[in-house]
Amino acid sequence: MGVISELWIELVDKVTEDGMGYQRVRRAFGTLLNEYSRAMFLAT
Repeated sequence: MGVISELWIELVDKVTEDGMGYQRVRRAFGTLLNEYSRAMFLAT
């Protein structure tokens, strides 16, 4: 879960380059959100 929390902060910078759209960011955000929810489910 700590890794996911760190990735939230740098998400836009890591998945896009100057002039690129935000489609990759949306896809990466969805993936991170899914992984976060799975981790929370398994932790409870």
